[in-house]
Amino acid sequence: MIHRAIAIGILTLSMLYLPFWVTGILSLGAMVYFRWFFEAIIIFFCIDMIFGAPVARFFHVHTALTLIGLVVLLLIEYLKTRLRTYHA
Repeated sequence: MIHRAIAIGILTLSMLYLPFWVTGILSLGAMVYFRWFFEAIIIFFCIDMIFGAPVARFFHVHTALTLIGLVVLLLIEYLKTRLRTYHA
């Protein structure tokens, strides 16, 4: 549980001080390492609210990063159940 709290702290600091793609890579790693890491979705939502602008490719949605993060989280969790080497 302490590892998850440290990961949340690192992601929060990276959200504020690093580019969004660094936070995205760190969140992706946390999604793979931890089970149901919904905190990444909250971090993505905060990034969208602070720095986000409507994206024309996603029908001018302000929360494009949040929606992409949610889809990636669901896909990763689905793939975790299909892998033989994942033991969590």
